[in-house]
Amino acid sequence: MTALKDMWQEQRRQRQQELAQRQQEVRKTLTLFQQERQVKAAELRDDLSLFQLALQQETQDFLICVSEQRQLQAVQLMQNLQTFKQDLQAQTAQLLMLIAADRSLMAQQLTQDLDRHRGLLSQSVAAMRQNLQGQVQSLQAEVATLLASHQHNRLQNQMQIAQDLAAFMESLRLEVKTYLSELALMRQEQAQQLWQGLQDDRDRRQTEMDALFQDLAAFRAELRESCLSLRQLVWGEMIPAMDKPVALVSLVAAESQPLKSVPTAAVPKLVPRPVMPVEPLKVAMEEPVPASPPQSAPQSAPQTVADLEQEIYEHLYQVQGARLTELESALGINRFQAVDALRALIKKGLITQRDRIYLIQEEVSL
Repeated sequence: MTALKDMWQEQRRQRQQELAQRQQEVRKTLTLFQQERQVKAAELRDDLSLFQLALQQETQDFLICVSEQRQLQAVQLMQNLQTFKQDLQAQTAQLLMLIAADRSLMAQQLTQDLDRHRGLLSQSVAAMRQNLQGQVQSLQAEVATLLASHQHNRLQNQMQIAQDLAAFMESLRLEVKTYLSELALMRQEQAQQLWQGLQDDRDRRQTEMDALFQDLAAFRAELRESCLSLRQLVWGEMIPAMDKPVALVSLVAAESQPLKSVPTAAVPKLVPRPVMPVEPLKVAMEEPVPASPPQSAPQSAPQTVADLEQEIYEHLYQVQGARLTELESALGINRFQAVDALRALIKKGLITQRDRIYLIQEEVSL
């Protein structure tokens, strides 16, 4: 029975061959299109150069013709303007002589009329001045009487307005006091309703959070069971290497021994998923260090690198992911030991890093 890995590799080779053939066909098609475009471009440039030469010749001929026509029109216009100037000067001289004679006659007539109107106007002004003086005296008497009556009415209106304003201020004060008391009652009722709504929302969110954590625990269990069933389907038997953290010890011992001394059936074939290069030391330096360690008692530091990697792997397997500071606090190790061990585990493909959280590489046994 062919394994899923062999089938996948065979399909991958077929897809790569088909991709290479398609790329070769696309290159040939692009080469043909480029040659055709170059030929068309050369023809278009030739046609454009011929059209440009013809257009320049036509433009020069047209400009020469237009220049000659303008010169002829300018000569004719100068002659017409000279003739019109002479005629206009003669007509202007005659018109000025006629106007001067008319103005002298009109000035004499206007002087006589002005003398006659001045006498009449002086008589009418004297009569109007007498009438106006009599009218001004009568108006002064009427205005004095009207001002006295208006002053009396103004005093009465001021007294009435003051009384009305006092009554309005008293009624307004009572209305404002009543409105403020109603607002205080409404604010108390709204505050009580708001507090009750907040309490109900808090209880509902707590209930939803508890249900969400229960669903998450069930999902983790289902995910672990699906991984076990997938391994059994691929390899034909249950591989307990990644089900228990003890498998890391056998992997480290197998790496320390020569390759030919390890039997093929004893160690499962690991094909880790490609992991992007990570700089744990740089991330570790950027991650903030907590001011005070957690309350849990730190464990004793491991003596060897293999033991330290084993403890870190077991802790990550148990907590399903942790940060660098959490590993230091839980295992009682310093920053440099944790960074070195995590870098070694990432190179082996056993763990991965996502958003400064170190997780178990679930696909390591596929």
